[in-house]
Amino acid sequence: MTRRGRERPGPGGLWLLLVPAACCGGPLLAAGLAAAGALAWGGLGLALAVLLAGAMLVIRSRRRACAAGSGSRRPRKPGPGSPGIPG
Repeated sequence: MTRRGRERPGPGGLWLLLVPAACCGGPLLAAGLAAAGALAWGGLGLALAVLLAGAMLVIRSRRRACAAGSGSRRPRKPGPGSPGIPG
């Protein structure tokens, strides 16, 4: 006597469900990649802007510190044509 086990059904009609996914998935995938690319370029631009702003702040603060330190030098003699000096 042959024992008949319950055979497992194959994918059958489930493959038909992949057809709309294959047709509609391409544009959705392209749109997703485009959005991800735009976000990546935006993040790169933002990082570059932050770096430039930080560099500008450092340069300004160093220039101000140097300018404040140069106030201890001897004042220059006023030349001819300066206010209050005849000549």
